[in-house]
Amino acid sequence: MFTPINNHVEQAIARLVTQYKNAPNLQGLITAIVEQIQIIENSLTDMNTLRYLPDAQGQQLDNIGQIVGIARPAGMSDALYLNLILGQIKINTSQGQPEQVIQLFLLLTGAPFVILYEGANAEILLESSFQVPDQPTADNLIETISQATPAGVRVDGIVSFDPTMAFAYDGPLPGFGYDDGSQTVGGKYAELWEYAGGGFAYDGSDPSGLGYGSLSDPLCGGTYLT
Repeated sequence: MFTPINNHVEQAIARLVTQYKNAPNLQGLITAIVEQIQIIENSLTDMNTLRYLPDAQGQQLDNIGQIVGIARPAGMSDALYLNLILGQIKINTSQGQPEQVIQLFLLLTGAPFVILYEGANAEILLESSFQVPDQPTADNLIETISQATPAGVRVDGIVSFDPTMAFAYDGPLPGFGYDDGSQTVGGKYAELWEYAGGGFAYDGSDPSGLGYGSLSDPLCGGTYLT
């Protein structure tokens, strides 16, 4: 851990023996020499702290983003960009373990916890109290999290539940059961957000379009307009 020294001059003068404590000329000479050391110390401090990711700002943050492989979106604040960089680092270092996927989801959403369900056909589902605001957000989350999963493992979707009025059967977890008809006492069903993906397109300059799917994996293709 780098601990900067901010008072080189004071420390140098304090080390003088008693007979030189009141020698202004000698103290002035020492001050002139040691002030240069303080300048070097300050530069070393900047090199250490500004390259430390949580403290990086502006261009230094952009430089770190280029190193890990994610450029700053236009107009994005340092705070939001820092989260993107942290998420990209998790993707870069992920070995596809469920705990790493969970950590990435928590970082991206700020949810207090998430439950990861593993399906029988190499798919996973993530459930939390994070309220997905719209389909583009769901798509972005699923695309990003998919980069941290092993090859061949699909993120089927994201489940959002209301933590204050979640529907639940009897059990140890808090929740509300069926309504009695008054529409005032029952729990709310969770929402399932699946990947919508891009629209169908033949080869062209627009990278958002997707081509044909397949019978074995129909979700990999684009969606026809309806």
